[in-house]
Amino acid sequence: MITAVDPVTVAEDLARQIGSRLSPVFAASRSGDLSAHCVRLVLRDLRRIVITATAPAGGEQGPAPAGRSRDPAEAAAELAGSFRFDAVLAAVKAARGDVLIGAHLTLQLARHILVIAMLLRDRDAGTAHHRHGGSRWDAWASRLAQAPAPYTKPSKDPGRPAKRDVSSRQRQTKVHLSPSDGPSTFK
Repeated sequence: MITAVDPVTVAEDLARQIGSRLSPVFAASRSGDLSAHCVRLVLRDLRRIVITATAPAGGEQGPAPAGRSRDPAEAAAELAGSFRFDAVLAAVKAARGDVLIGAHLTLQLARHILVIAMLLRDRDAGTAHHRHGGSRWDAWASRLAQAPAPYTKPSKDPGRPAKRDVSSRQRQTKVHLSPSDGPSTFK
C-alpha cells in the first residue's frame, strides 16, 4: 500500500511503469475515489498485481477530476479490458474450485458483450436514447431464441411429461441414409 497526496495519479503511474518495464498488461480493473485508489493488473504472463494508494489520514486530497463525456471508443476499450479481467479471474476461481464465483464472473462476461453491443448501436444511431430496436446489433436475440432449451430430467410421474425431454426429441429425429438419396437426408 502506498500513501500519497494524489492516490489516483500515483497508482495509475505505477501501473503504467509496471506495464512498460515488467510485462505488458493484459487486463486491469480500477476502483476507488479521491481518498483511495486501487488498480488490479493481470500481466500477459498471468501474474497478478494489486496497487493500492491512499491519501494520508487527515491530509489534503488532490482536486476532483473534471467531469467529461466519455468517448464511445474509450468506453468500448474500457469494457474490453473489464471483459479480459473478469475472464481471467473467472478461470482462476474455477481452477481453485470456487465454481460459484467462477460462474458468476462468467455470466458477467455476457453482460459486457451486451453493453458493448448497446454502445455500438448508439454509435450507429447517433443517440443514447433507446426508443426503438431493430438494428444489426439486436440480431443476437433472434439467434438466442432459436437455441434449443437445456436438458431437463424426465418426470418420474408417467402421467405428467417433463417440460423438456431431450431423449424424446432424439427419438423423433431419424436419419435416413441411402445411396440413391445422395447426401444425408434428415427427417
